[in-house]
Amino acid sequence: MMDSFENKEDKEQVERKELFSKRVRCGRRTYFFDVKSSKNNEPYLAITESKRCLNENNGDYFFEKNKIFISKYDIMLFHDELGKIIDQMKVDKLISEEEQRESSSDL
Repeated sequence: MMDSFENKEDKEQVERKELFSKRVRCGRRTYFFDVKSSKNNEPYLAITESKRCLNENNGDYFFEKNKIFISKYDIMLFHDELGKIIDQMKVDKLISEEEQRESSSDL
């Protein structure tokens, strides 16, 4: 007997085990950095931005989510390039010294 599509999807979700996670709250946005294991036991990073939004039709709040996935093969290049971008933003004074102090004190 063949499994239904839903059962296969549920099985894949169970196989994608979360290894560890970090949540960062930034005003109306929350970022989740989740390291998970794929169905092939390959680790990857899932970055989720969750933003609280107002439904103007009925006044209820909902969360808009955006995700990116970075494989273990790309993570070091991603890290290096992100570091370069942040360093350049500091040099160009796009991030003030006060903002730099505030974000390092939050860690």
